Amino acid sequence: MIAGKITYDWIGLSEAQLKVVNSTPGWSSFALPVFSVMGIAINPHYYPWNIPQVREAICDVINRTEVAAAWGLAISKPAYYPNPVIPGTEDTYPPDVRQFITSCSYNPSKAAQMLQSLGFYKKEDTGTHQMGLN
Repeated sequence: MIAGKITYDWIGLSEAQLKVVNSTPGWSSFALPVFSVMGIAINPHYYPWNIPQVREAICDVINRTEVAAAWGLAISKPAYYPNPVIPGTEDTYPPDVRQFITSCSYNPSKAAQMLQSLGFYKKEDTGTHQMGLN
C-alpha cells in the first residue's frame, strides 16, 4: 500500500500499524469491526503436527487473552478453539459440525505434561520442548 502500487486493500492491521499508515503523507486508513477469525495454520500431515496431542498442547500453551490485548484493538476477542470459530457463534453451527469444535484453555503445565507423555522433554536453557529421551 505505502509503495503506491494499489489504491484499495482489505487487511487486518493493529492500532500501531494503522498509526504508521496514517502518518504517511497522502495515506489514510480506518478500522472497523469485522466478523472474522485469525489464527495459526499448520499442516497436520507432517510430524510432529500429525500427533493430535501435540496440536492440543499448542492450543493450551497460547494465552489468547494476552494475544488479543497485544493486538491492541478493543474489539479483539480471544477464541479458545483450534478451529476457525468466531467467539459467541459456537451454538449456531449444526450438530454434525459442532461435534468437531473442541475448546482449549490456557494451561501451559497441562501442555508440558502432554508433550512429556509423548517423549518430548523440556530443554532447560531455551524453554522449548524437543523430542528425545531424558
